[in-house]
Amino acid sequence: MSLVPSQLQNVPAAWRNPDKQPSRTYRLDIDGGRLAGTIDGRTAVQQFVRKTLATARGRYPIYDDRYGSEIEALMGRSGDLAWLKSEIPRLLEEALLQDDRITAIEVTGLRLEDDGLWVDVHVTTTEGSVTEEVRVRDGV
Repeated sequence: MSLVPSQLQNVPAAWRNPDKQPSRTYRLDIDGGRLAGTIDGRTAVQQFVRKTLATARGRYPIYDDRYGSEIEALMGRSGDLAWLKSEIPRLLEEALLQDDRITAIEVTGLRLEDDGLWVDVHVTTTEGSVTEEVRVRDGV
């Protein structure tokens, strides 16, 4: 059977758009250190956000050079809060907008505490909204 344009309606959608990332994935039980079933939809996107922001870009050869964040580069850097407020949203966008399920990112809070700099980020996705709190760096 040949595939000509008139026959594309019979091809599964995933084959017609090979760049779209799948949503179904394994659920990571971080505390237990194991895989615990599968997840899909909003839960899968939320796990992607957490895992991406916790993974340093370029550190692990299992991931390509687009996966992860460069937030770790802020650790130990001196800089005023205004500079951090401008740099953090850019780094979050670079890390998370690699996934086609994520449509917008907004930093909703930034606060200095004894244990570091904390960022509240609201992520709008095709599966719904996700809000995460991320510790960016120690020793502010």
